Amino acid sequence: MKRVLLFLLSVVFLISLAACKNDDFDAYIKAVNKTNEIKRGQQSKDLKINMDFDMEGLSDEEIKKLSYFKSLNSKFNITFDNDLNKSIGRNYFNFGGLGFDMTFYRNGEESFIKMPILGKYLLLDESLIDTYLKDEEIDKEEKKCISEKTIKELGEKWIDTIKRDDVFAGKDSVMSTPEGEVKVTEYTIKLTDEQFKKLLTESGDILLKDEKLKETIDEYVRRIREGESDFNFNDAISNFKEGIEESEFENLSYIAFIDIDGYIVKEIIEFSIRFRGQKYEGMNGFEYYLETNSWDIEKDQKFEFPELTKENTMDIDEIDKGIPFIFENLSDNEK
Repeated sequence: MKRVLLFLLSVVFLISLAACKNDDFDAYIKAVNKTNEIKRGQQSKDLKINMDFDMEGLSDEEIKKLSYFKSLNSKFNITFDNDLNKSIGRNYFNFGGLGFDMTFYRNGEESFIKMPILGKYLLLDESLIDTYLKDEEIDKEEKKCISEKTIKELGEKWIDTIKRDDVFAGKDSVMSTPEGEVKVTEYTIKLTDEQFKKLLTESGDILLKDEKLKETIDEYVRRIREGESDFNFNDAISNFKEGIEESEFENLSYIAFIDIDGYIVKEIIEFSIRFRGQKYEGMNGFEYYLETNSWDIEKDQKFEFPELTKENTMDIDEIDKGIPFIFENLSDNEK
């Protein structure tokens, strides 16, 4: 199951880097850059992933465990102000009918989460949020888990892959948002199976050259395995590329809605994958859908943080006492 999750995260990470007739291309790229510079506002994400597993030959217990991963629904809402280093994010997850929610708080240097199943606020080590390292003397640039050079090259690779004719300016329309009716223009990108495979494979080659990323992943694996790590970054990228070649991508599209101020206020990413030949942990394929909405852009935000006390907080070392069995299984698979 670990390989499935790593594969999903890799695909989601790469497709989410979407940073095309001439004016349409330039307008879209300008909106991407402007949206990436937003410092305060609110955002929601609605994620749906449906898995197709090959159940043949599995025991009842194995089928039961897989059923929790057959469908994943997640709703996320966040209010943020990067200048003040404040944010409140509310999350709801549903794994195959098993649902739970969680609220994340960041108030300056203090970060903590509230999960009803725990009954208390869980205090987070600030460094865990960045690179899972505990050396607080490392500067902000060193804490980044991936180099700026890699991020830039991945963005350039996306633009090189997309032909200018692949972006279409749809007719102007009006969209309902939490702020009311907003005038928007729709841009659509559709990639062929061949284009997307080429993008992912070449992106894997770029990641392979990033020593900072290698070091970060190796350090993280050592921490969760208490000093031991048999993780091989080169092999992971190689397996990822092989998996891409043995997969078939269908219905891959990206839609962006840009408002009159030049911000992307809504994005929809969706695609489906079918695995050929070698399967990932018995998975035939999956369908992916992500919708992102943004509003209150660059407006002052209101934050209400709970008062923390010794009685209503717990240390991160105590979290195992409240993890649902489904995550205990995941933890076991990582060891």
